Amino acid sequence: MSEKSNFKLVKDVFTEENTMQFLMELDLVLKVIDYNQIEKLLYRYSIVNDPECIEFLNTIKNIFEDWKIEGSRSVLVDDVGTRVTKCFACFLGKNVIAYEFYYCHKSKDGFPSRIVYAREFAIYTEMKDNRLVDFGVCNAFLEKDEVSLIEK
Repeated sequence: MSEKSNFKLVKDVFTEENTMQFLMELDLVLKVIDYNQIEKLLYRYSIVNDPECIEFLNTIKNIFEDWKIEGSRSVLVDDVGTRVTKCFACFLGKNVIAYEFYYCHKSKDGFPSRIVYAREFAIYTEMKDNRLVDFGVCNAFLEKDEVSLIEK
């Protein structure tokens, strides 16, 4: 039997017991900015072939790779930070966490550039009865100042 015909859907895998563990592990691997770690996590939970997870992996791979410059050593400068945000396109009930990382490109002689760039992405999660039923990349999350305006 092929692996693709034996896939599990996110909504069928998670229980109250394993949801929090998965979310903690997901948070940790997202902070490493390493696509392979994300893929290994989804394999471990047998959800890597869920069509929604395939889309998630394709999007996250782009986010994790497109800041690097070919022929240059692109490196993270600091720890990845997180903040709670909101999505202006989603239905109510989805939690959204933004991840921000800083990076620079080292020159051929190994010295880092004086220019430090920032990149931000967000992940939404949807819960029902304390179970994870959906997660993915949020493409419409609010900036820090926009969240502040809403909360006033």
